[in-house]
Amino acid sequence: MIPEGAYSQAGLDAATAIEKRQPVHVVAIERAYQDLVVAGAPKPTPAPQPADLFKRDLVVPKAAHPAPLVPARLANEVEIPSAARTVRKLAESEGWHVKATYALGWVMGAKGETRALTHSLALRMVEGGLEEGVLPSRRLVAAWVAKEPDQGLLNLKDRGVTEIPVPGKGWKFSLAYAWGEGGLHALSAVALKETIKED
Repeated sequence: MIPEGAYSQAGLDAATAIEKRQPVHVVAIERAYQDLVVAGAPKPTPAPQPADLFKRDLVVPKAAHPAPLVPARLANEVEIPSAARTVRKLAESEGWHVKATYALGWVMGAKGETRALTHSLALRMVEGGLEEGVLPSRRLVAAWVAKEPDQGLLNLKDRGVTEIPVPGKGWKFSLAYAWGEGGLHALSAVALKETIKED
């Protein structure tokens, strides 16, 4: 298990964005606002931009994005798809420390609409020191998703459902990112494995 101090704030924001299926900048803004609230600072009011003055009447309110049925947490072994297990095994054999997290929530579309209920599994991997205050030499995050076939899970309690079965099939590689000396890089599934094996 990876200590919380093993990731930089940017890395945590990126991993959180993957789990919430939101842009990284949205997650960073929400975190910054929460930091202000905790510190007791008043909520900042952004100054209106000239372009906003013309668009104000055109803004269409969107429905609130529903809270996830299962907020991101450490994954149980049964919740890790076979492709992710293969990557985890490879990473651990190459000396990486791996943490798997699972979440279940609704995907948000480009226009803010709520789409399919989706399972997501993320692997967070670090190579190098895990001591507090020591930034790992390399970091990776990869995610797999699977649509939930039973889209009626919203009323779990009414239906007497206490555990949500995780699909055995239908998982797809979603995305992967690597942090290193050159900054943040998107990776394909093949490039992810090659990056893990690099010295």
